[in-house]
Amino acid sequence: MTDYERAMVRLRLATGRRHKADAGGYAYGAPPSGFRSDGGQLVPRLEEQPALALITELHRAHLAAGETSLRRIATALTEAGHRPRRGDTWHPGVLARIVSRLPS
Repeated sequence: MTDYERAMVRLRLATGRRHKADAGGYAYGAPPSGFRSDGGQLVPRLEEQPALALITELHRAHLAAGETSLRRIATALTEAGHRPRRGDTWHPGVLARIVSRLPS
């Protein structure tokens, strides 16, 4: 594939996403944790909201204490019986993406 063809593919994809978003749809990859796409709109996944609330609470508590241990948050989630959407254990990388999207 030439550079020109790659650029054209990127342009078509970006244009399609923009049109979908302009029409009111969710057009930007996998929905964030705790949400799903329904009819092009983001809606909460009720079964994931308690885990998301605990992640938020623990992350803020750790920041207030001067810590940033995502591994401790992962352990606390597992001990509380929360499971990630995929797999059996929480990984710090997944939690890093989740906390990066939390409101300030």
